[in-house]
Amino acid sequence: MITSSDAFRQQQLELYRSIMEEARTRVDAINVMLGGATGLAERAAAEFCYLQIRMLCELTALGCLVAHGEIEKTRTLNKIWAADEIVRRLERLNPTFYPKPVVFTNPSPGHWHLEEFPNENYLRQDEFGKLVGITGDILHKGSLRRLAKGQSSAECTIERAVHWGQKIVNLINQHRIGLIGNNHIVCALADGGGQVSVSFAQPQSTA
Repeated sequence: MITSSDAFRQQQLELYRSIMEEARTRVDAINVMLGGATGLAERAAAEFCYLQIRMLCELTALGCLVAHGEIEKTRTLNKIWAADEIVRRLERLNPTFYPKPVVFTNPSPGHWHLEEFPNENYLRQDEFGKLVGITGDILHKGSLRRLAKGQSSAECTIERAVHWGQKIVNLINQHRIGLIGNNHIVCALADGGGQVSVSFAQPQSTA
């Protein structure tokens, strides 16, 4: 028998999958740009990459909101559009809401093993708001005074876009999100068949 709880969980997974499928297209767009075939000037190419990075930040925040849809208070956040504000509010509701990058292995059929990401080169929670701010500075011209002074962000280079882009890709490429009740959502942007894979998981009992 399918319960309303089961139906809600399935709806969560499908919505989370659709968000991560868009994230995958954004990552692909960055890779095409970095391939150098577009012929764009470096600044325009960097701005394009930062646009995708901005979208990845927003998709990550929305994914976290979907993942924690069972928390009643998250419904008050459904109209918030600012990614950094969503992250700040979610932290108050569940300290483990933020994605954790992992490495998937499959030691036996039907049993996935999640290892911790092997280094610190991923977008940490305390960097999230900073990156949202950087993308905003780059993607908006700002005030007339700033324009008249010729001020522009030192972050608007291909090298810095690659730096930040790699951090957020490392965060979401393979990740888990801790839910209330010791459950997790686990996701890979590309499974063995190259498709986005999303599922609920529980830690294996050691008893």
